[in-house]
Amino acid sequence: MPRSTRPDIPDNITALIPAAQKAAFKKDVKAFFRHQGNLGRWGYSSPLYDGDPVNGAKLFQDWIANDNDYYVIKNEIDLIHRRARALAKNIGRENIDLLADLGCGTEEAVRNKIFPLLDEFNLAAYSPIDINEDYVHEAVKTALEKRDRSRIFPKVSDFMNDDITYDGRVMTAMLGGTITNFNGLTGVRDIFKRARIIAGDSGHFVFTHDGNENGDSILKAYNHILQQALTANVMFRIARDLKDNMHGDFDPESWRYVGIWDEGTRTISLCLTPTRDQEFWIDGEYFKVEKDEIFEENSIYKMAPDIVRPIAEINGWKIGGRYADRERKITMQHLIAA
Repeated sequence: MPRSTRPDIPDNITALIPAAQKAAFKKDVKAFFRHQGNLGRWGYSSPLYDGDPVNGAKLFQDWIANDNDYYVIKNEIDLIHRRARALAKNIGRENIDLLADLGCGTEEAVRNKIFPLLDEFNLAAYSPIDINEDYVHEAVKTALEKRDRSRIFPKVSDFMNDDITYDGRVMTAMLGGTITNFNGLTGVRDIFKRARIIAGDSGHFVFTHDGNENGDSILKAYNHILQQALTANVMFRIARDLKDNMHGDFDPESWRYVGIWDEGTRTISLCLTPTRDQEFWIDGEYFKVEKDEIFEENSIYKMAPDIVRPIAEINGWKIGGRYADRERKITMQHLIAA
């Protein structure tokens, strides 16, 4: 069984990766190459050594800063700034003790989307949660501009699988439209369940999602060269994080982006395809990928606002309110624990 030669990756680099995180990533990578899952949640990555090509987090920031056709973030920020006060009035400022930020993201995300909520609710307590340790550190640093360190509760965690609990009355928030980035409707149901557990019986859940129905607009939004690079960058993470587990001729540089919009399922699939055949093993499991074979790296479900109610009610929530952006593409939904 030939061993991959990656002299550019330091031999001891995998020791920097937490064992549980590496195991979860490896499981998802195997499922990806079997066409049984995607790698979307692993894309927002950070380098671990000088010259490390794994830089999904920076590519994401560069993409949204340079792509005028990507409407999701800018429309969402405008929506939150315009409607945060109405949301606080609806919930009642006195009814929330802490904001738990599920997938806090970058400094800019905290400043532009979380700060308006913290301010309108006059909240002292904030808990940024993300699987990316750099994002959590950025969130803490940013939150310190407005909050005391003793009232910030950072968690480097996979909130979908790790136990997360708080004292007091909790508002969970999932912004950036990321609620629909986890396996379509099934993923939305799973997140509703997790948010209900984290929020508790007196909690609230606020999230945003993209309900755009225009396929041409959606494909254009996800076709920027930096977005293509972001999608493909996870291949470098596979080569790095699984360096000690992979053998064969896996080539992270030989993958290109393909975007596919399915109007029937309201899903855009961010796919990767190899430019040549490859054979490799992961922990002894054999994989063969063929040139031009399509692998779904991420899928983003463009959820219609009206579909939220039945899913929410099945998973222990009731509708508290709904707010739309000026173009009626992005929606902010408020759920109350039932």
